[in-house]
Amino acid sequence: MPLFCSAFILILNSKLHSLTERDQLAENSSSLMTDWLTYKPDENPFGKTWGEWTAEWWKWSLSLPKDQNPITDTTGENTSYNQKGPVWFLAGTFGGMAERTCEIPAGKAIFFPISCNETSYAECPNFKTEAELKAFAKADIDQVKTIMTTVDGQRLPDSDLRRLESPLFELTLPEGNVLGAPPGKTKSNSDGYWVFLKPLAAGRHDIHFFSNCSTDALLVEARYHLTIR
Repeated sequence: MPLFCSAFILILNSKLHSLTERDQLAENSSSLMTDWLTYKPDENPFGKTWGEWTAEWWKWSLSLPKDQNPITDTTGENTSYNQKGPVWFLAGTFGGMAERTCEIPAGKAIFFPISCNETSYAECPNFKTEAELKAFAKADIDQVKTIMTTVDGQRLPDSDLRRLESPLFELTLPEGNVLGAPPGKTKSNSDGYWVFLKPLAAGRHDIHFFSNCSTDALLVEARYHLTIR
């Protein structure tokens, strides 16, 4: 190999290494800036794992019929239905963008999916095993290519957007549920990307999140205008 080629490769490798270091420093700096804002994966907020909280979110969102459901809500009027405990849930959409305005009581942590999928025996009566539920829920999330979340204009680092699988959980579907599935008890499993925020200060806040899949077939976007009081 000619000497100048060797020198070029050394210079290029040095530049790439420098860029990688800068990218890592930027990610680390961003993470430090949001340490106060988000729970970390090794924490179990309020005595539950993150995976268990995803199950609680699904139980909440799918227990509500279409006319009260937070996922189909276009204004924010359905946000407060069945909210209880120390964690307040926000919802995405079944596709497309929603802009919502709502109030949240002070002192509540905030948990929401950027992109998520669940599969239950009620929706897939041919499935007989938990492994089938898991595989089906996972397949769609494997196609997600873009995820993004901002809080008051500050973008969260990728390390704060956690991919999580729920344990197998039982949920109760109401009459007129958003899945169009038979009402009653069923078991489900889910997969997705989630954010877990510590309680925000009193006042106004904006949360914006977005995801898209590799085929561009499904875009999910929500913007929340919150008042904490």
